[in-house]
Amino acid sequence: MLTPVTPRSWYLIGRSKDFKVGKIKKITIYQTDFVITRKTTGTLVAWANRCPHMGADLSRGHVHQDQLVCPFHAWRFNDKGECTHIPADPESLGCSRKLKTYPIIEKFGLVFINNSRKPNFDLPFFDDLREKMLIAGRPFQIQQDAAWYVVSANAFDVAHFVHVHNRIPLRDPEVEDLGDYGKRIKHFYKIKPSNVIADKIIGFFFGKEGTLEYTVFGSNYILAKSTFGRFSNHMVIVLQPSGENKSISTIALVKDISDANLFQIAFRKLVLKFQTFFTKKFFKAEADEILGVRVNKNSLHKSDGILKEYLEYVEKVLGLQGAPGL
Repeated sequence: MLTPVTPRSWYLIGRSKDFKVGKIKKITIYQTDFVITRKTTGTLVAWANRCPHMGADLSRGHVHQDQLVCPFHAWRFNDKGECTHIPADPESLGCSRKLKTYPIIEKFGLVFINNSRKPNFDLPFFDDLREKMLIAGRPFQIQQDAAWYVVSANAFDVAHFVHVHNRIPLRDPEVEDLGDYGKRIKHFYKIKPSNVIADKIIGFFFGKEGTLEYTVFGSNYILAKSTFGRFSNHMVIVLQPSGENKSISTIALVKDISDANLFQIAFRKLVLKFQTFFTKKFFKAEADEILGVRVNKNSLHKSDGILKEYLEYVEKVLGLQGAPGL
């Protein structure tokens, strides 16, 4: 790929507590800036960061009665992006120029934005947690010296699991297409004996046989669920480019507390912190493993069939969005 392509998709941009009423927060999704505010009703609003008048940086403006005010000429915009007030022309009722707004959703204490004004798909979530009360761990980021689609392709690179992750396949993985924008793979494996502390803990308490269900939407938004006996780990992973053949993963773990009392909730929060700690170590190690990796589907071996199929899925998604292929 000659230039980084940013998928039109959902992106994890922080925790609900990071966005305060009446305050402007600027976020960036690879070279594109957005501004986020929270209205007095509690609703979040996401705008483009540049004023449609002269392109001023709106993150330097302020909020007045839930409306965004440009720092340059004090034009005001409501949550629909409509200009409602121009101080230099106070008799007018605004103007026809609109500020672009974007879909933004809060879920289980996390905030997601779509960089397309008309999303290609609804914000995905785990089927087994849809009706549950959840808590989310603190999101963390991992920098990778590899393109974002290389990172997401890792779960479809079946051959590397035993060599990199100490996972011995028990049978062939199940692969499933989920419409135009989704693809899922489910692995069945056992832990290979090693000195990895997390694997020793899991194996001792929950057994050595487990599964990994890895579902990708829009080629960059991932729901990953790993299970060993009664133990499960639910992760939301969102990828974005940070440069040519460079990327950032933003990751958050979630845990079900719907059937828990106060003591159990406190305990599960503690467990979530431990899970987040070990998950972060895992992804840091994986970032080292893919350091400098460049994937060309034309150089793949016949044993890489599932991986090649995944890369073709990525190309299809990018093609639906009008972007160049890999």
